[in-house]
Amino acid sequence: MHSDTITLFNENFKDRNLDVLKKLDELPDKIMNPLKEMISISKQEILAELVRISSHYAAHHSHDSVSAQIARPIQEITNGLTGKQRKLLVILLDSGFLSYAEIGEKLGITHESAKNLVNRLIKDTEKAKLFSKQETEKGVRVGISSEVQDEILEKKYRTTPNDST
Repeated sequence: MHSDTITLFNENFKDRNLDVLKKLDELPDKIMNPLKEMISISKQEILAELVRISSHYAAHHSHDSVSAQIARPIQEITNGLTGKQRKLLVILLDSGFLSYAEIGEKLGITHESAKNLVNRLIKDTEKAKLFSKQETEKGVRVGISSEVQDEILEKKYRTTPNDST
């Protein structure tokens, strides 16, 4: 009788153990899927904000002599990008820092063409403000400049100053 109780307990415990393990296996998906969705939505919001800022600036700012002396804002620079350059900006906003091979794959061009595209942008003093090129242990990585990231975040999370002091 005693061994029957132990056998029954072991079988019940084994079934319970398998159930717990199954639930643990499902846990990463239950966490990662909502996080991926939130990140995707944030990236879309940032891109939409960049486009909105760019359109707003183009529609509302004149080019008088005073503004001509000031460095061109990021929104204005993005208006001067070609289709492929704009697509690169979007890809980097979405993906972060990428290698030339990864850029080429996403743009449907060769590694060498991606390198040439990036180097032309970096040599252009205005467009270079949009991009960041970093030497890493794994080779060159290209991404969005901190200036662009800061401007997007500033626009997205701008607060009204407190005048009650």
